Amino acid sequence: MHLTLYLVISKIMDKLILPFSFFLVLSTLTFTGCKKDKTTKDLLIGKWNVVFEKETRYQNNVISNVDSWNNPPGDFVLQFFADGTGKFYEKTLVSASFIWELTTENKLFVTTDTQSRHEVVFTVNESSITWKETFTYNLNGIEYKIEEYKEGTRTKS
Repeated sequence: MHLTLYLVISKIMDKLILPFSFFLVLSTLTFTGCKKDKTTKDLLIGKWNVVFEKETRYQNNVISNVDSWNNPPGDFVLQFFADGTGKFYEKTLVSASFIWELTTENKLFVTTDTQSRHEVVFTVNESSITWKETFTYNLNGIEYKIEEYKEGTRTKS
């Protein structure tokens, strides 16, 4: 009798183990495989070492000067805060503050104390950022344009 009962229970268990194992594997994949993608805003927030800068100057749409330079890590840092503010640091000292706004079309607008609200063309991912600003003005009938380009890497802190 015990042997018969054992065999019956064994057959029932064999039929239950496969579906239960399948459910267990499926639920593990479902709950551990769901990773929420970061939004552009999430990616922007944090500190960025500006490691490369390039400034191109134009007069009447003709390049008049190009300068570029590399910055050691920590020399020039850009920081975005979740509240829509930010800071530029030069060797740990705040050199400028700004307000930033990211539109639903992922356009970035920045306003500083010395500059009016303007669009910044940018790319960002987990580890790097690029940033390009263009400023134009007229003086004595000459149109001047300055393009500032920056590349940065996310800081560890």
